Amino acid sequence: GTTLSLCATSMLVDLSSDRLPLDDPAKLFHALAYSIDKSVAGGSSGALYSILLSTIAGELEKIDQSRLTIEDLVNALEAGTRQISFIGGAQPGDRTLLDALMPFVNIFKQELAKGKTMAAAAQSAVAAARQGAQNTKLMAATAGRSAYVPAEKLKQCPDPGAVGAAAWLEAA
Repeated sequence: GTTLSLCATSMLVDLSSDRLPLDDPAKLFHALAYSIDKSVAGGSSGALYSILLSTIAGELEKIDQSRLTIEDLVNALEAGTRQISFIGGAQPGDRTLLDALMPFVNIFKQELAKGKTMAAAAQSAVAAARQGAQNTKLMAATAGRSAYVPAEKLKQCPDPGAVGAAAWLEAA
């Protein structure tokens, strides 16, 4: 929770100081990644969130910003999530933040494909992220910080990274 708190505080400071380019999504995600980079002095989750946001920014740069759709944003989030998996070496089911991110992306895409509104799709996706985080209680930790904690201490406790990811997805 400490890393997420530092990241959120840094982003709020940047927002209140008008340092975030709110009129350009690609530049905004780059600025958010920078905000995380300057606020976190250790731990892997800050670096992974920076990778996520930088990848989203890179994906959005490929798209005409005046024609950007919610599907484009979700696809960029999916690319960022895959990049976290690639760089971090974890997969869904390893008891990491990916166990919240991937269900969010998958359900958001499915709901949009069914013709649901952005709000309805987001609501379903957030529920999937929360459930994904809770499901980590039953998983063996094979990656991430939890992999270093004795298994008996993890029983019935969801992965903090997954819970944190679900929380910020809900807040967003």
